[in-house]
Amino acid sequence: MRIGLFVLVALFVTGCAQFGATGTDGTAGQQPGKVDKPAPAATPAPAVSAPAATATVNEDPRRIDFGLMTVALDEAAKTKIAALVVQAKAAKNVSVRGYCDRTKIGNAKDAALARAKAVRDELVRAGVPAKKIHLHFTTDKPDSSAVVSFDTND
Repeated sequence: MRIGLFVLVALFVTGCAQFGATGTDGTAGQQPGKVDKPAPAATPAPAVSAPAATATVNEDPRRIDFGLMTVALDEAAKTKIAALVVQAKAAKNVSVRGYCDRTKIGNAKDAALARAKAVRDELVRAGVPAKKIHLHFTTDKPDSSAVVSFDTND
């Protein structure tokens, strides 16, 4: 029984391949020596633009974001820090506060300080004197960042 069904299906598929399936214009398959025209392309739907993310509009340029489990700077963070170098060089003191949520990370203090140190090290590489950079940490806020602030008072 299965063999008969298999043979029947094979003959049906072979027949369709030999004679061609009915096209969209009602004709059966392509005739020898004749080239079918491609179907006209569908008109794409108009693009709907999403509203701009408010995070980029209201983003604090002094805030350097980190992933939840990271203390390494990515290229975006390095670019933000580079934009702060002129201000940092002109300031009397620079504070870098690292943040890490102690409810999510067991060694939150170490992680927060490591984030602050990563930012400090990048500022020092850019020419800011290390002696004027002071490190701080906060572990009681749900945050994974470091924030740079400047003291311009004499």
